[in-house]
Amino acid sequence: MERRALLGALVLCAGGGCENQARANDAAVLGKIHLSYLAPAEGLSLLLHQATAEKGDELHGPQSLVPSGVEMLIGFSPDNSLLVRGRPSEIALLRAALTLVDRPKVRHSRERVLARLEPRSAPARLVAVATRRLLDAGAVAVQAGVVELEGSEEWVRRALRLAMELEMEALRARGESAAR
Repeated sequence: MERRALLGALVLCAGGGCENQARANDAAVLGKIHLSYLAPAEGLSLLLHQATAEKGDELHGPQSLVPSGVEMLIGFSPDNSLLVRGRPSEIALLRAALTLVDRPKVRHSRERVLARLEPRSAPARLVAVATRRLLDAGAVAVQAGVVELEGSEEWVRRALRLAMELEMEALRARGESAAR
């Protein structure tokens, strides 16, 4: 019975209608974040800062990027998405961070991966400077607001996570200053 209720809620919320209705009172809603290139498990693992996302992972652990207003986050493989329950503002924050890193990656060799990002809120130069400071940094270039990251798969993964964190911080700061 609980599964039917969840599926019914997903059908109602698939178009984002639930998020729009609840935005006024910022009540928890069920939302869906569609992914184009990331697998749901990879998106979860970036958010939870773990090598692989496993059942029982701590949603709000010390290294997690998941906002405190998110109560549930589930990878949904059939349509390559994440199911999210939380406040609409927090779901929007997650969607923006995942959109930043949901881009195709190019493998140059067994050891080298290239990823391109186009930050919308965090300055591209800030993302580039921060990622260069990571241990075992790869190559970082910025051109016309696009950040190119090339290095080991592990370094690119850490750089993508850092870019997500910077994007979320910039969005929060912009939201707080707009509210004043």
